[in-house]
Amino acid sequence: MIYSLLIAASLVAGSSAVGLKYLSATTHGIDHPTLPTMWISETWDPPMGDGMESYNFVDPPRDDNPSSMWSNYTNPDCKRLIHVSQYDQMRYLLKCDAVNCCKEDMGRANQIEFQIPNVHPAWLSLNFSHTPDQTIINQYGDRVEGLDLWHWQFIGEHWDVYTKKCADCVNEVRLHRWEVGVGPQKVAIDFRNYTGIPESERTAFSNTFQIPDQCTGNILRCDDARAQGLLRERQYSTAEKLALWLEEARKLVK
Repeated sequence: MIYSLLIAASLVAGSSAVGLKYLSATTHGIDHPTLPTMWISETWDPPMGDGMESYNFVDPPRDDNPSSMWSNYTNPDCKRLIHVSQYDQMRYLLKCDAVNCCKEDMGRANQIEFQIPNVHPAWLSLNFSHTPDQTIINQYGDRVEGLDLWHWQFIGEHWDVYTKKCADCVNEVRLHRWEVGVGPQKVAIDFRNYTGIPESERTAFSNTFQIPDQCTGNILRCDDARAQGLLRERQYSTAEKLALWLEEARKLVK
C-alpha cells in the first residue's frame, strides 16, 4: 500500500520559477537549470511522430488560469488541446478525421510537468546526477553535441533529460530530449527549436489556450466518435503511457 501511494505521489507536480538564470536551482547539492513553464517547440513524441506543441504549465491549475497544451501531430487542421482547470481535466480533439470537436477525460490531475526535477519536494529525487558533454542523435537525424544530462529517480520511475546552455534563451537553457521510464519501459520526446516564452509575452501566450467555440456545450465524447467510425483509435501520449505503466506497477505490489 505504501509503495502504491508513493508511486501515485510521483504524478503530483509543482510549479517552477520563471525568469531565472541557468543553474538557478540546487538538488542534492547539484546546481541545475530551471526549465521555462511556457514554451513552443517542434517535438517528436512517439507514436504521433513529428509535430508542433505549445505548453503552459500551471500548478495548481485554476478555472481562470488553466494548465494547458496545444499539439498538432497529424495534419495542419487536426489539433489536440489539453485543458486542466480546477475541476475539469479534459482533452479536446479538433478537426481530426471526421470530427469537428470531441472531448475525453485525461484521467489525471494535471498534465506532464517538464521540469528538472519534476518530483516535489526535490529532495525526494533519488540518485540525482549531472553528466556534461553528452551527444545524442535525435529522431530528426540531427546530431546534437555538448549536452548536459540530468538524471533522477523516484520509486519506479526514472528520468534522463538533455539540455544545453543558451545565452539568449529564457532561463538560459534549451531542452533537447525528455526521456522517462518505468522499469524496463522507456519513452523519449525529442525537441527541436525549443523556445521559452519571456515574461513580457506570458499573458498574451496564456490567452492562446482558450477552449474554441466549437468545443463548448454538449459536444460529442471522443469514445462515442470512435464507436461511430468518425475517429481513429486513441493514440496514447508519453504521459498517458507512463500512467498506464504505473497502474500496472501498482497491480504488481497489491
